[in-house]
This record gives sequence, structure tokens and C-alpha cells, in this order.
Amino acid sequence: MKISPDYGSAVDVVLSRSWGHMFNMFIMKKDIFERYRDWFFAVLDEVEKNIDMSSSIHPNRSSIIGYVAEFLLDIYLEANNLPYKEINTVFLERQNEMKKIYKFFIRKFRKN
Repeated sequence: MKISPDYGSAVDVVLSRSWGHMFNMFIMKKDIFERYRDWFFAVLDEVEKNIDMSSSIHPNRSSIIGYVAEFLLDIYLEANNLPYKEINTVFLERQNEMKKIYKFFIRKFRKN
């Protein structure tokens, strides 16, 4: 990662997990948030500059950016050794769990 080469081991740790903090939801102190925000958007800007839009695997740029963005919180927490507390979320709409599991496995094990 050009933006944060020292975050490489954190990327490896996060991507090897079978879990993550998705949906980009968090509550944090303002100073931590500002540092995270600056890093987050610098990384996403770099990703956007380097996306090959000729690939048919990802039909649009926003889906790629959104997918990457969901991993950045965990990468930041891991790289900076920041403690966190998890609070359960509630879905107000019906969830199709089998469809979600199927799509997860397709993403996780698809060979490009």
C-alpha cells in the first residue's frame, strides 16, 4: 500500500480473518476519528486512481470502493493497536441469510 506501507502486516491479519466489522459504523473520540478519516480517504483516493475499469469482474467503481472501505476500519484498528468494544446491530428488514452466505463464499473463494 503506497499510502501506508507500514500497514502491510495489518492488511494481512485482517484479510486472513473470517470476521470483520462491516457497514462502516463506529463511535470514537474526535481526535482518533480525524486521524482515521484522513487516512481512510487518502487510501480510497489511491484505490480509485488505480482501479482497472476494463475488468468485467466489478461492473462499477462504487462497488469496488465500498468493498475496500469496509475493511479499512479493521485495518486501522489493527495497525494502530486501538482497543474497541462491539455492540450488536439490529436489522429492521428481513435478511436472506442463505443468499448472504452464498455470496460470501463466492467472493472468498473465487479465483480471478
